[in-house]
Amino acid sequence: VKPTDWDDEEDGDWEAPIVENPKCKVGCGEWQRPTIKNPEYKGKWFAPMIDNPAFKGPWAPRKIDNTNYFVDEHPHNVHSISAVGFELLTNSGGVLFDNILVTNSEADAKNFALNTWAARNAAEKKASGEDSLSAKAVKSMETAQALVVDLAENKPMVLAALAGGLLVAVISMLYVCCCSDSPKPVTKPASKSKANAKKTDAPSENDVVAEATDDDDSEITPAAASPGGGGSGAKKRTSRRD
Repeated sequence: VKPTDWDDEEDGDWEAPIVENPKCKVGCGEWQRPTIKNPEYKGKWFAPMIDNPAFKGPWAPRKIDNTNYFVDEHPHNVHSISAVGFELLTNSGGVLFDNILVTNSEADAKNFALNTWAARNAAEKKASGEDSLSAKAVKSMETAQALVVDLAENKPMVLAALAGGLLVAVISMLYVCCCSDSPKPVTKPASKSKANAKKTDAPSENDVVAEATDDDDSEITPAAASPGGGGSGAKKRTSRRD
């Protein structure tokens, strides 16, 4: 019984508690109405059948004699074939058939096709430009487009994997071409004579002695007394090297 203080808005929909049935510990299943045996039951009722004295059996169409009927003792002896019919269901117009050959030799059929259909097909392709590079490229693009549409409809996961692999390949190529460091210039090692030139303090022809022109890079020192004994007070400018 639903409690009197039960509020559906606050407490939700009330459901009656389930009381265990001690007789159904394993499970009784869905309840079904009990049945009792009917001693007068005779099975499903059918309309009674009575004899028909005018019944003649199942109906069949009447047969009459065919005056033109005959038995062909030699069915393989036929007249020469002068026409061949094709029953096709296609949405493409301009379908034509010619050079029809009826034979039981595969080699003769191949030779006949090479001498007739192959030569004419090559000439038609050359005249229409189907053998050109542009026509082949357009045909390849149409084939690739049809393949992509088929994968998108039937196998989308395969299409996604192919697209992901192609994207990774493109990004890798762009990174290698644009973002990689340029190779460092290779410097030739110095010759042995130049390498050993500065191992001594002896001056060489490559040494450059900078002349001091600024006051900060030179100092003035008194000159030594002249040999005559009379110091003229002249001063000597010498360069200072760090």
